[in-house]
Amino acid sequence: MSPLFWFRPVFIVLLFLAEAFFCFKLNRRKGFAWKLPVCIAVCIGLAFAIPYKIDNAIYGAFMFFVLFALTLVTGIIVFDEPIRNILFCAIAGYTVQHIASELCELFNSIMVCYSSFRLDIYDIYIPTPVNTGSLLMITVYAIIYVWVYLTVLKTVSPRVEKYKILQSDNRTVLALAALIIFIDIIMSSIITYILPYTTLAPLGRDSSFIVLLILHAYNVVCCVLAIILTIELPRRRGAENDLKLVRQLNASKQDQYEAVKANIELINMKVHDLKHRTVELLGDRADGKEMNEINDIIAIYDSAYSTKNEALNVVLMEKSLICKHNNINLSVIADGEKLGFMSDTDIYALFGNILDNAIEAVIKVEGGRSIGLSIKSANSFLIINAFNEFQGELKMSGGLPQTTKKDAKHHGYGLKSIRYIVDKYHGEMTISAKDSVFNLTIAFTERPGAENER
Repeated sequence: MSPLFWFRPVFIVLLFLAEAFFCFKLNRRKGFAWKLPVCIAVCIGLAFAIPYKIDNAIYGAFMFFVLFALTLVTGIIVFDEPIRNILFCAIAGYTVQHIASELCELFNSIMVCYSSFRLDIYDIYIPTPVNTGSLLMITVYAIIYVWVYLTVLKTVSPRVEKYKILQSDNRTVLALAALIIFIDIIMSSIITYILPYTTLAPLGRDSSFIVLLILHAYNVVCCVLAIILTIELPRRRGAENDLKLVRQLNASKQDQYEAVKANIELINMKVHDLKHRTVELLGDRADGKEMNEINDIIAIYDSAYSTKNEALNVVLMEKSLICKHNNINLSVIADGEKLGFMSDTDIYALFGNILDNAIEAVIKVEGGRSIGLSIKSANSFLIINAFNEFQGELKMSGGLPQTTKKDAKHHGYGLKSIRYIVDKYHGEMTISAKDSVFNLTIAFTERPGAENER
């Protein structure tokens, strides 16, 4: 009986394990707990039932494609996800299994080249008695598979979730993945069934195995690069889209800044007039309590900041009104003159996003609410520090806190915009959280002529 007969069910089990590294975060259908083991059992049974033929590359490729298709259908049955997500996980899993398989064949080719010992599970002409050689073969293969699978589990799987690979609608990745599965199956069939017994046969035993060694190594490299590309392409595409959106958002801040600035100037004028008109109209007719109430109302709109930077004054005035409306204590110590190297639009965008994020977080806190902002010089550095209380757990991703909103794909750009502006002016940004206090620190190097960056 050919080892390939036993390898088919073993292969499909190994394939399920490899695919699990990419599928474990997928949404599961109702009845997942019983559907999955039933589907796996059926697939193993079908793997035994599929006829096998020796020395036939076309049929070998067809057989492996059918086994792969069985796992794909299983994924569609048990997971409530778009087919493209299940297909990506299935192809990624197949590629991982193929890397482990090719490393085993690579090890076998090395053994043949440098010794007379051969460990080849694919050799369809060698029987499979249980002896020292077969046990050694199983041990070596098990070690290689465990090593490859653990490596993928620790390095590749986390990146699929981290970079939201399955959330990206990237046809390039799917096309690449389809090409990968084609190469995996076809190259495996050619190397297994054709080359050793046709093209390489006249070269002699040693020479043919050296060529096979090179082909197996090349196949491993191709599969590893394919895995890297399937992760990197969506990550880079996502980063480019984020950068493009952040730039668009910051560009729109120019019009927003001008509008807010004009409104605040108008408010200041009206408040000034209102003060005088109130005194003229009421005179001595209003008692002290009424005048205090009127003055308190006017004071809400008469809290102009004077930081020696007009753009900073505008954003502080705008956000202070929001803070007062939500009973948030906003404490500001700012030397706005030190921000002269930044454009007004960037100042408005930077501090607008800092305060918007702080307000959004602190508004969920019960009891005393406070936000602190300071801008000061220290040892040739301009230090910007903002802090606020927050509720819940802060999870970091890519050096930035993850948004707590359900629609994460369309949120979380405030801090990305902050980082974009910080990078634009060659600054450094650090984020920390301790005892339910969020702390954001930005450092710029103070340098002569920095205003030329405006």
